[in-house]
Amino acid sequence: MKSVNLLVTLLLCIFCYSAFAGEPEMGVKKKKEKTDLQVEKDSIQTVLQKMNQFMDEEKGWYFPKRELERSVKTLTSHVEATPIDSLFVRLLKVYMGGETQWISRDVSDLTEIDTIPGVITSYELDEKMRRIDRAVRNSFYDSLIVVPPALFQNIEGKIDLLPEEQGEMLIATGYKQLPERFKRLPEPTGNKQQDSLKVINFQADRIAFVDSLRRSYNDSLIFAYRDSISADYREKVVTYYSDSIQTAFKDSIDFYNLNLVTQWNDSIVEQANREINDYVGLLTEYALNDSVQVNIQNLSNQQTSLLLNNNGGRYTRLWLKNEQNDSLSVKIENVNNRSMKILIDDGVTISRFKEQQTKDFAFNVKKTKKNLNKVNRKLDVYTPWKVGGYGNAGFTQTYINDYWSKGGKSSLSILAVLKGYANYLKPKLKWENNAEIKNGWMWIDEDDAEVRKNSDRFYIASRLGISAFKKWYYSAESNFETQFFNGYKYPNTDNKISAFLAPAKWQVKIGLDYKPNKNMSLLLSPLTSKTVWVRKSSGVDPTRFGTKDKDTYRLWVPGFSADWKYKKQISPDASWTTKLKVLFDYRDPIAKRDIDWENIVLMQLTQRVNLNFNTKLIYDDNVKFATGKKDADGKDIKKPKWQFKEFVTIGFSYKFDRQLYKNVKDIKFR
Repeated sequence: MKSVNLLVTLLLCIFCYSAFAGEPEMGVKKKKEKTDLQVEKDSIQTVLQKMNQFMDEEKGWYFPKRELERSVKTLTSHVEATPIDSLFVRLLKVYMGGETQWISRDVSDLTEIDTIPGVITSYELDEKMRRIDRAVRNSFYDSLIVVPPALFQNIEGKIDLLPEEQGEMLIATGYKQLPERFKRLPEPTGNKQQDSLKVINFQADRIAFVDSLRRSYNDSLIFAYRDSISADYREKVVTYYSDSIQTAFKDSIDFYNLNLVTQWNDSIVEQANREINDYVGLLTEYALNDSVQVNIQNLSNQQTSLLLNNNGGRYTRLWLKNEQNDSLSVKIENVNNRSMKILIDDGVTISRFKEQQTKDFAFNVKKTKKNLNKVNRKLDVYTPWKVGGYGNAGFTQTYINDYWSKGGKSSLSILAVLKGYANYLKPKLKWENNAEIKNGWMWIDEDDAEVRKNSDRFYIASRLGISAFKKWYYSAESNFETQFFNGYKYPNTDNKISAFLAPAKWQVKIGLDYKPNKNMSLLLSPLTSKTVWVRKSSGVDPTRFGTKDKDTYRLWVPGFSADWKYKKQISPDASWTTKLKVLFDYRDPIAKRDIDWENIVLMQLTQRVNLNFNTKLIYDDNVKFATGKKDADGKDIKKPKWQFKEFVTIGFSYKFDRQLYKNVKDIKFR
């Protein structure tokens, strides 16, 4: 019985040992497998960390070859980042949506806010604050400001007044002078009683006079102290009002600038998101066009290769073989960058113990641009056309009633200027077109008050230039000039001196144009034709413009002309432009010449308000004026004279300058 119990006990021990000994072995095995997976992940992370340390430029490591550096960084980024397929799916989904905001920017992160159009700069704000301060102080200049009486209470106790017994100090210090009668005692008369009385009266008068000096001195101290209190109080009141108005004005300017900058920043952010959306589409299409070469091998170790990409269209052929060397011709086509299609050829040939039939095909691999640094716009392409224009309208109004002591007249004047251009610019070809319309009127309150014209011009010009050498161009120009309304020598409005197409000037110039930069141009035209017309039905005397007699309405002048134009940007808000045109008549080049010199100074005061200062100096040998003298036949003697005109205008302006673009088709993904 004991042996049986011993045997059972031994069997139980063996079973328990095998059971419990085997379980830990399984547990150890599973733990080992998990550790291997974790070791693989940890090793990759360790490698990435070490690679990032080597690519940290702050630690002194660098790649001698930039191409090798880009390749290594691309590899590490690929391991760290999202798988490329998931990345493409995500980006294409966002791109096709078209409404996602890619990037943003807070207004607080903007730099150089003063350069944003329309923003009132800190310099302009300081200047306006100074003007407000001056205006407030001028408004208080003649105003009476009442000082609180409490400031004048116990004023004598706040000043060191001169007491009665110290009046002589004014004499001793030289602050006051005694009259001659108090400097010496009265002359003795020999009568002791009278002499003693004179001395007593003298001393009493002197003491009274000195005391009056002391009181006057004390009064001046009191008045000066009162004036200082009044001046200090007045300054505090004026400063308080000025600071209050300036603070309110500054708050309004800050609010205005914040709204303007916010709108400007939102428009820039919106434009940037549109461009990034286009760029992402372009880069994604470029990346998806990348090709993968796949090598395919049959049982006989014969192989062919196929490039897989999203463009499709590529294919190759291969003979499939079995162990008996049976051959089957198949066609392998590219589907996309990850798929291919295998087709059996139409003419199937099975042969044994024959050499493999092969066919060679040459494929042209599509090359894509790898440098995208010069991508500016995806959907818009520059054209050679650039258009722009400028408009200004200014007016001046003055009202003076009949009791204005300094005299004068009420008046109203207005001037409108419109300019525009359309230029076609290429490296070897320049075609410049510009036009100008200018019109101004004036009204003066007089007995014969009427509206008078003071400016009237219509001008259009076109210049074509073809590159000759360096910065010179073979050029041809045609320009036309006239006016819209009748002209008079005021106050005489019975006889017109000019009218529409009276005169009308047309010039044609052929020569060389020198353009060293965009701000300067010099056109030398040895072949120049100037024609002046006077419309017959206008009623204007044509002899005023150089014709032989009143029955001749056309004048032609051949000559040599030089046109010089120069523009200087004085400051960001001010520019100076000068135009000089000279024409010499070939028939008498010394005596007959035309000179037209115009200077324009343009100052942009605000975004929509500017100051325009214009001067024009003209000398036309064909335009003659009466001298007040008569010749031997009793006719008026007329001579050409220098004509000068100047005007200053402050008014509203609008300017635009735009490069034209041409739309192209949107990106399409396959």
